[in-house]
Amino acid sequence: MRLTTMREFQKKGSEAITAPKHEVVLLTGRTGPTYFLVPVFDTDLAFQAEQLQQAIAFSSLKESQGEAERAGLSGASMDAINDDIAALRAERRAPKRRHA
Repeated sequence: MRLTTMREFQKKGSEAITAPKHEVVLLTGRTGPTYFLVPVFDTDLAFQAEQLQQAIAFSSLKESQGEAERAGLSGASMDAINDDIAALRAERRAPKRRHA
């Protein structure tokens, strides 16, 4: 994997991301890693796009699990989750009261 700064990428464009075939480029900014630039590995673009989407979904799931653990919610049972969902749906369906 090759690291390139966002500044270098903005100034030099494609020169900044020139890398050996099949090497991923990681763009970094002031706050750290920003984007992965992934070369096309195969002519089956639909398959490659699906694989990338699965990787993004997995990463998002791991992030959500970490947030749940930090909030102390990782041990919630399915019954408790279903009860919370039912309560929120009932709250949304309830008529809104107008204040006088």
